Amino acid sequence: MDQLRRSLGRPMLMLIVGFSLLCFFAPWQQVHPSDASLVHSLGRATLWTHAYDRVPGARLDSFELILETTVLVAICVLVGFSATAADNSSA
Repeated sequence: MDQLRRSLGRPMLMLIVGFSLLCFFAPWQQVHPSDASLVHSLGRATLWTHAYDRVPGARLDSFELILETTVLVAICVLVGFSATAADNSSA
């Protein structure tokens, strides 16, 4: 049990820190009102921000957020597998 806790501690910490960073630096975009294929990146802000309230068509860039979340989870899984493999080889 202690070995499992030790090998999964670092990936879980990375996941928690990564998700909090994604919440604080989420990508925002502006969509043109008449043509949804015209998109302009606004930058990064928190998920709950009101900084872009006055910008018409401003919304969270959900595709970019999902892509970054997927990369974060993949990195944490790889770190977890490498930590588990290192613990098993040393035992």
